[in-house]
Amino acid sequence: MRFYFVLISILLTVGVFAQVDSAPGEENFRPRTDNFVSLTKVFSDKSQVSFLGANYYNYLDKDSASRDSSFNLDAHITPNYYFGDEIDENNRNEHNWLIDINVKIDIRIFKTQFSGPIRTASFKPGGRLHYSHPSWSRSNGNDIGGFLHSIYGGFYHFSNGQDGSSSADQSIVAGIDSLSYINEGHKLNVYNGSFSTNYVDIGYNLFYCHPDGLQKFHFNNNFELHYRGKNEEYDGFISRFNHAMEFNYLNMRLSRSRGNLSEGWRASLRTNFRYGNLDNLEGGLERRFDVTLLYSHKLPYTTTVSGFISLGYYGSDFYNIYLEDRFVFAKFGLSIGDFINY
Repeated sequence: MRFYFVLISILLTVGVFAQVDSAPGEENFRPRTDNFVSLTKVFSDKSQVSFLGANYYNYLDKDSASRDSSFNLDAHITPNYYFGDEIDENNRNEHNWLIDINVKIDIRIFKTQFSGPIRTASFKPGGRLHYSHPSWSRSNGNDIGGFLHSIYGGFYHFSNGQDGSSSADQSIVAGIDSLSYINEGHKLNVYNGSFSTNYVDIGYNLFYCHPDGLQKFHFNNNFELHYRGKNEEYDGFISRFNHAMEFNYLNMRLSRSRGNLSEGWRASLRTNFRYGNLDNLEGGLERRFDVTLLYSHKLPYTTTVSGFISLGYYGSDFYNIYLEDRFVFAKFGLSIGDFINY
């Protein structure tokens, strides 16, 4: 545990101090024009991983025997495959649309379970179609600032790859007394309970670049609808309608040694609110919302990796069959994805 803690601390420290030679700007230096494709990629979902010693989960409604939140690994993995992302020699989009095919995978390797298995991982295969008309981009006249708007629609299947009964009363961890605590006090079978649902989402993105070229802002408004394919057993656990918002502030750095602009760090605020019947969660308003604060700092000698620190609260666990759990968390680790580099 100490090894992982020290390793990640060193990486984050190096990331902060290796860019002290960066300057906020120089005369006659102008970044390239931002475009719909690059901004969509930069602000898309990123893969994250944090190790033992860097994860803190406090399950608020669980007894001490089943509250253990020690994970050897907590990871969010999301590879993205883009179609329609061609850019011409003038850094303009060749298309007004972008297709993003991806699989969102959440895994937790539990410290307390034999052999540290990945228990009921979350799988979300699907994709989105993004669209931005040329008239939705408004520059301030010097090609380094202004607004850009886009919309999107997508479809996802959400499951955990298990086939056991979803009811804890009907599920027994046969012959393994040491694991009998897992379903104690639960209505859902969190050991091998089947989980499956489908949903569509639509959303709106607003991108803004400050005229100095060194500050960028992003706002996302997302609506998620789980339709009738949802298993009836999860009525009262899963809201059919979710409304999420996200705000990002991104700070650029100008490297004196390389003479280019690249992302230095970003701060993010994410919220989600659930509507509909959540009676089986045995709570009130505190069960309906989530909030996450995230700070990421891009590491040196890479264009895709950053260190991150994340704090938050979830009124219902996003990790499929653990829906009835409410928790606060703190973690830090590494993330990978697209960043702005000029």
